[in-house]
Amino acid sequence: MVPRRAPLRSETIPADVCASENNEWRGTGFFWDLLDLHNDGESMEQGFAALWNPLQGSRVPSTTAAAQRIQSLSGVPSQAIRQVWLQNFLK
Repeated sequence: MVPRRAPLRSETIPADVCASENNEWRGTGFFWDLLDLHNDGESMEQGFAALWNPLQGSRVPSTTAAAQRIQSLSGVPSQAIRQVWLQNFLK
C-alpha cells in the first residue's frame, strides 16, 4: 500500500480507486455496505446471518456470484443489493 492511502477505510473509498469488482478494496466496501447500519446512500437492515448463510460453504468465484447468491437465497430485496453494488462498483 502506498502511504497516501493509509489508513484504508471500507466506508469511504476514494473515487480514483479502480471501480472493478476485481479490486479487493471495492469488494470489501461492497460487503461492508451490506452489513453496516450507516445510511450513506443505501440502507440495508439485514442481520449478518441473513447475508452469511447463503455464502457459507458455497465457494463463490466472484463478488458478482456472491451478490447473486445472496439475492436469490437471503430474501434481501434485489433493488437493495443493486443499490449497494452501484455505490461500490462501476455503474
